[in-house]
Amino acid sequence: NHDLVLLVELWQPVQPTESDRETIERAVRFAATLLSDRCGQGGASLVMALAGRRPTVMRGPASQALYRDAMEQLAVAEGASVDALPDIVSQALENLRSGAEVVLVSTRSVDVSDSQRFAKVWADKQQQAWLGQILVLDAREQGLNSWFEEDALDEH
Repeated sequence: NHDLVLLVELWQPVQPTESDRETIERAVRFAATLLSDRCGQGGASLVMALAGRRPTVMRGPASQALYRDAMEQLAVAEGASVDALPDIVSQALENLRSGAEVVLVSTRSVDVSDSQRFAKVWADKQQQAWLGQILVLDAREQGLNSWFEEDALDEH
């Protein structure tokens, strides 16, 4: 099992539309499904970094206890119009073991090679090396629906 770093950006405009709210819901459901899958397997470390109204980073062994804590955070997560992603990416990429998988799901397009937006990450050579390995998923894409189980949030 590989360690997982799950970065979830719940950005929304100041005046969100119904479509914006649906995109946030899609990102949360994707994150919940990925967490359910990884925490059910165990044997790896997990980092979940959430950029929303209350940015948070949590880390530990992939376990049912961490899963419950992460799901509680996702259940109350709200979108925000501030850009908290650069800070949580920097925090989440600290002290990673080689071989970790890094997945970023965002409610908008993200270019992790933007050296101005992610200046803190670019200033750290170890963190900078992770940028090319981040799988970036745009929650606005309808295809993201095929990645998650509809009942992942309802089960726990």
